[in-house]
Amino acid sequence: MTPRPVKVLTTALLTVVLTVLSAGAARADTRVVGDSLSRQTYYESAGWHVDAARGRTLRASRARVDATAALEPDALVVALGSNDVGQLSGSVGADIRHAAGAAPCVVLTTVKVAGVTPFYSRRWAEWARRWNRAVWASGAHVANWNPIARDHPRYFLADGLHLTRAGEVAYDAMLRRAAASCEPPTASDPS
Repeated sequence: MTPRPVKVLTTALLTVVLTVLSAGAARADTRVVGDSLSRQTYYESAGWHVDAARGRTLRASRARVDATAALEPDALVVALGSNDVGQLSGSVGADIRHAAGAAPCVVLTTVKVAGVTPFYSRRWAEWARRWNRAVWASGAHVANWNPIARDHPRYFLADGLHLTRAGEVAYDAMLRRAAASCEPPTASDPS
């Protein structure tokens, strides 16, 4: 077992390294509509505009996504899904297609499939796979959280869903890489 000071130092070092590596990666005007996984204030300190709340679903956030897209950000990150999966929303495909078409560059997130406590839903894995398939089929840029989550159980609290500090750092780095994949807008041809 690793002594506590070494774990703290390792987590702090990981935080610094990932923050430095991803610091310049995001588009100039990146806006996030998210849930409790994206509530952390370090996004705003890096210049991102964050509108996130605990328990938020994509279904209930359609107007919020549209209003954020109307601001014409370089990248619109829609970091939602876990609450939709937990509530077994039947409108998953339509909600994801709507969000994917909201702005020129939309980033959608996949959700963790395995290891989430049954408290949220006994059918979590089935519905999470459904969510992830819809995200991949949407045509949006994808921040693929599921394989990262699968490979790093230490990123999660006991419920298997909410993040430890190391998980927050990894989630942030993933979102930054995905937002950086957005192509800058090109001037339209006047002819």
